[in-house]
Amino acid sequence: AGMVPIATATDTGGSIRIPAAFCGLAGIKPTNGAVDRDPALCWPDLTTCGPLAVTVDDLRVLLEVEAGSPLERGLPRRIVALPRFFPWGPLPEAVVTAFEGALLGLQADLGLPVEPADPGSVIRSGNPDTDWGRWTAPELVAWLGRDRAERSLDLLFPNTRAFVELGLRLSRDEYLEVRRRSVDYARELDQALADGAVIA
Repeated sequence: AGMVPIATATDTGGSIRIPAAFCGLAGIKPTNGAVDRDPALCWPDLTTCGPLAVTVDDLRVLLEVEAGSPLERGLPRRIVALPRFFPWGPLPEAVVTAFEGALLGLQADLGLPVEPADPGSVIRSGNPDTDWGRWTAPELVAWLGRDRAERSLDLLFPNTRAFVELGLRLSRDEYLEVRRRSVDYARELDQALADGAVIA
């Protein structure tokens, strides 16, 4: 709305990044631990505090304030580009055009060639997007209390109700399996980002 030049937010599964993308803003979910969390949030393993801004320069300044220290200013040494992390079908043509234009801009700005990668090639041990709900829904039910969650189902918005129902339905073993896979996801992502790489 243009009411403020910068804002703070939290992000568990996209609550900074998605609104930023929809509104033409710059937004980032910082690395876990880069910005202090006080008080602890509902999903402390996944949620981070971070900035939203109109420009990337303002975003950097606000992130440095939130982090309490200057950021490293080194440039990446590689650009790995993939249209999606997982093969969920083709992107709309307008998105493909915008993505390719952004890659050309990155290549020109950084003076680095773009290395294309296929969806599913970076994280191979599962799908964090689908596992996200299997991780967070049971934790939401635990936070609400199972009895309260069951009693409240008819009061919930349909999407929220489906989310809570997922949390009620999943077994402890299914939840723990997702938590175990998250370690593999982190390892595979670290491997992809080795040697100064960024993923576009």
